[in-house]
Amino acid sequence: MNKQDLLELIKQLDQQPGEIDVARRAEAAAKLARDEAREDYDLAVVNALMSANGAVDGKNSDERKMKSDAYLAQHQVVRQAKLRLSQADSALLEAQLDRQREEDVFTALRTKARLLAAYLEFVAGAPRNNH
Repeated sequence: MNKQDLLELIKQLDQQPGEIDVARRAEAAAKLARDEAREDYDLAVVNALMSANGAVDGKNSDERKMKSDAYLAQHQVVRQAKLRLSQADSALLEAQLDRQREEDVFTALRTKARLLAAYLEFVAGAPRNNH
């Protein structure tokens, strides 16, 4: 490792906490968007079921569930809300992966710095050969 590599490592170590912060903020925003999409979906389902006018009646819970699912699948608003929820879930998972990736990069950089420090300590403490 030369001086330029060492300076680059230090620069990366300085910048990485900021990258992690950006990723954490994106994850928080994605979680908020997912929570809002969940609320919108739940509200769409409730509104649709309230307007069902007996279309989801059944003899037992399994039959009612089947009729309810079929009824909701026909509702455009419910389908759109479900799609938005699915997209928000995917965006949240992607944001979580990005944050984890940034944290992993920082861990790797710190490990590299520790190894370099240990190596430099070893070299500094090694006896010099005066031949």
